[in-house]
Amino acid sequence: MRKDINKLILIFILLVIAKSLLSSFILAPSEFSDGYIYSKIARSVFFSQEFSVHEISVDHLPLYPIILSPAYLFQDMNNVYLFMKIINAFISSLIIFPVFFLAKEFLSTKKSFLFSILISVLPSNFAFSSYLMTENLFYPLFLTSVYFIYKSFQEDRIKYDILASVFIGLSFLTRALSIVLIFIVFALFVYKIIKKDYEIKDISIKLVLYILPFLIIISPWIVRNMLLSNNELGIITSHYVNKSFALPRPLNILLLFSFIWTLLYFGFILLASGVIFPFMHLTTIKEFFKEKKLFLLLIISYLAIIPILIIISRYNAGTVLSNEILFKTYGRPLGRHIDVVLPLILLLGVIGSTMYNKIKYKYLIATTIITAIILLFSVKLVFYPLFPLNNLSLAWIGTLKYGIDYLFYGKQTTDVIFSMISFLFFILLFLIIPFSLFLLQKNKKLETNSIMKFFIIFFLLVSLLNYGLTYYNSNIWYNGEQMQLGLWLNDYDPKISNILIDERDCTGKISKEDQSSLCEPSKISTIIGFWLNDEIKIGDVSNLENIDYVITKHNMDLELVKESESGIRVYKR
Repeated sequence: MRKDINKLILIFILLVIAKSLLSSFILAPSEFSDGYIYSKIARSVFFSQEFSVHEISVDHLPLYPIILSPAYLFQDMNNVYLFMKIINAFISSLIIFPVFFLAKEFLSTKKSFLFSILISVLPSNFAFSSYLMTENLFYPLFLTSVYFIYKSFQEDRIKYDILASVFIGLSFLTRALSIVLIFIVFALFVYKIIKKDYEIKDISIKLVLYILPFLIIISPWIVRNMLLSNNELGIITSHYVNKSFALPRPLNILLLFSFIWTLLYFGFILLASGVIFPFMHLTTIKEFFKEKKLFLLLIISYLAIIPILIIISRYNAGTVLSNEILFKTYGRPLGRHIDVVLPLILLLGVIGSTMYNKIKYKYLIATTIITAIILLFSVKLVFYPLFPLNNLSLAWIGTLKYGIDYLFYGKQTTDVIFSMISFLFFILLFLIIPFSLFLLQKNKKLETNSIMKFFIIFFLLVSLLNYGLTYYNSNIWYNGEQMQLGLWLNDYDPKISNILIDERDCTGKISKEDQSSLCEPSKISTIIGFWLNDEIKIGDVSNLENIDYVITKHNMDLELVKESESGIRVYKR
């Protein structure tokens, strides 16, 4: 085992180095405004042990900013940003360990190593390090929680109960979507009780071991939010939950679009996992019911996949227009929320591939037909912008669609009617894939190690494509007027100062296309502020007590030290 661990640590180190080097080429954050908010919360944690942005308390979950906060040991924001990306590379690469140990429960050591590398180079894991987003921490925490939940109910040992509870708690302090983990545990308890696997005493002890560590971990956050807010949902969850479960439109329309998005996300999962892995799982799904530990993995995986699909589909359904039709694209797929379950889907597929000699012909035909139907419906996905940040796993499809549109039309379009060549191309491609897999599976041409090696290369190439797309997008932000002004002020005034941004210039939402506003009306997002390791406040310029610099578009009776081409002025007091 020691030799295996040493090899795993070596792969981990190589992953951290590779991701750190690739991320270093990303000059500026493009994940506005989440990345900005997390960086500023991390700063408030480091300097004042608070969770705030521009002196405004926020309810974003705390663990990720806490882990980012040591980056502020470096005062210059260029160094802070670089170290944040190195932290991301480190924590995101940790996923290799739970992946390996979970896979080893079902596969040989060699296959487990291959599988852990396969998951580590998934675009959602390998290409996320340059983004200051919670996914870097959430993915490894979620999978570690799943591993210990599996061990807890497979072996019924106290240490696994406690470890499962601890990692569920840590996941819960990272992303609200971790509520799915609680649902998994609850469902497994119910299942075990129905099967009469536990006595009353056993259930009581196991419940305490799950509940107590979890509550100890999350209780400081609960107390903090109870003291600051009367928002009941905000006590334990982030602000996204309120938006996800609001009812912005009639229930029948909501249900219709939730159903449509659920089907689309099934297609997303198929495509993001290379189609072949869920295909191999479904053709051998009957075998998972024959062995206790395989059935437990099956239950846990589906209890993770289905609720997440429902939650994210419900969120999307609440954001589309009520008159959306099949060939129009409103809203956007949020693949990064679905990507967390990809390791489980791939594991089910790899296990299924080791049972190819047990495949029944009728299951093979049924799987091929089902896969083809889902993929054909999922052609609609192609007409959304499948690019980073939200859809790293399908960036290859987005890039291919972009290339076809420009080749034949000279522009990109999201309308099927005006992009018929792309539409026909992807229909043909999505038909070829399942029937090709049918022929390969029928002729016993799918060998497990070869499949994993092929997809290690494929996923690595897609990850590198994502770094290229992120670099291009980042440069647009980096060369923008406000970001350059922030970089200038970072160099001009290297010490920590008090900076006031004029609230009159918070005129609207900031985007890549429209950066005319100095800040957003919420007063927690600004472009200039990212490069300033200073005490930033957005407020009334008539109150300049303890203020060193003022950033505004208005004339002021102060010393002007810098004015941009569009009239953004930096005054020194």
